[in-house]
Amino acid sequence: ALKECRLKDPVFIPNVVYKNIAITFLLLHAAAELWLPAQTAGFTALAVGFILLAKLRELHHHELLRKHYVRTYYLLQLFAAAGYLWTGAAKLQNLPTSAPLHLITLGGMMGGVMMVWLTAGLWHSGFTKLDYPKLCRIAVPILFAAAVSRAFL
Repeated sequence: ALKECRLKDPVFIPNVVYKNIAITFLLLHAAAELWLPAQTAGFTALAVGFILLAKLRELHHHELLRKHYVRTYYLLQLFAAAGYLWTGAAKLQNLPTSAPLHLITLGGMMGGVMMVWLTAGLWHSGFTKLDYPKLCRIAVPILFAAAVSRAFL
């Protein structure tokens, strides 16, 4: 995305610390779900949600968000963060946590799998430019709409 922008010599350096913290808290949350009380799992879910939101900060640039594949990644991280924040809040209030799981599984995980398939398919087909086909660009919003409808309806 930065190679095609009008900026002179743009450099993107992802924050490795946020990625490592996100992985650590995801593992802690998985362990808390299995072995610790619901309130502890609620706090770890909040931690995961907030760190996923913090990871989005490095994408808040017009040059990056102009590209559909960056917007797709941004939205799937946003859906996962919202799902974890909602899960954490629900666990802390002793509410059911089945609805926010749809944001995590459909919006975050299935969106991530779909993005990996699309990207790997383009690269292994010999395309050097990440330009998702029109049907795939339509499928991504439909997947996100399914996540929202399953979570809220």
